Amino acid sequence: MALEKEHCLALFEISKSLASARNLPAILQIIVKDATEATGGKASSVRLLDETGKILKRVAAYGLSDAYLKKDPVEVEKSPVDQEALRGEAVTITDVTTDPRWEYAEESKREKIGSVLTLGLSIRDMALGTIRLYFSQPHEFSETEIEFLRALASLGAIAIDNAQAYERTARRCADLAVLNEVAEEINQTLNLSEVIRLAVKNTAQLIGVKASSIRLLDEKTGKLMLASAHGLSEAYIKKGPVEVKKSPIDQEALQGEIVAITDVTTDPRWEYPEEAKREGIASVMAAPMFIKNKAVGVLRIYTAEPRIFLDEEKELLKAIARHTAIAIENARLYELAVRSHDELVQEIWRGLPDVWSTVTGAA
Repeated sequence: MALEKEHCLALFEISKSLASARNLPAILQIIVKDATEATGGKASSVRLLDETGKILKRVAAYGLSDAYLKKDPVEVEKSPVDQEALRGEAVTITDVTTDPRWEYAEESKREKIGSVLTLGLSIRDMALGTIRLYFSQPHEFSETEIEFLRALASLGAIAIDNAQAYERTARRCADLAVLNEVAEEINQTLNLSEVIRLAVKNTAQLIGVKASSIRLLDEKTGKLMLASAHGLSEAYIKKGPVEVKKSPIDQEALQGEIVAITDVTTDPRWEYPEEAKREGIASVMAAPMFIKNKAVGVLRIYTAEPRIFLDEEKELLKAIARHTAIAIENARLYELAVRSHDELVQEIWRGLPDVWSTVTGAA
């Protein structure tokens, strides 16, 4: 009973600490530190699922060496322990040197880890990740210890979910600010080439990527002609034309899809992998540009590091592409109006009698 009371007091103190934490890193560090100290364990770690749901990335650790932590991340399909934990099981490894489910026996021996308890972090039946508690010696976990960590995992999952929701809200606000800034910049001029130049420049800089480009569709040739690029070398720009029929990524984009490629060197939809590698391009996202339900081009962004694009990022690029298409169309219409006006004036002058020659008596 004394141990249960001690754990209840620990949970109370942890909940107060979590309530006062202002950001996700702080919350995660509180969880691993307090979990270790409250149980008398050697160490603790938290891993969260990435956007694919296939990788567990370490986001916080306490009591573990840098050498041990270098083995991350964890592929879920290769880790029976994490598979069980993500399904809601409390997974106890009494002796890491003999349990076949534990894949890090040698690393654990060097780290002086004897036993491990792993639980899933989940909220509203949605798996977020896992929490692990490590002990220095082989250890038979009591029901009380398991229930304590389960309660801590529940508190942690709620705190993590709240922090992530706050971060998503903050990111949406930042995205709106980016969108407004891009729209304001490109609508300051009606010069077509300047509109396109400003669009690629601001898209790359405000989203924070390596480069950006706009290609406009030539319906006669079926090619996407480069209109402007920012952050790309001349050598890469001149790598060759983009024929829609040979470019799956642009075919998808012109049909209205947001296309994200995490690794251009391995994705079969990308037709210039070697050139991209030399240019230092790792990931690409393309958004369609439409005017009155008609595809007119593609806006692309390029990153220097492999990147799994979030849904919010996809929506942001799609919105920027929509605003850019409208700005381009306005600039085109303006140029057409100016040209038509000039031609009309010239036509009128050509139709007038040669008043000056009549006055001067010229033949």
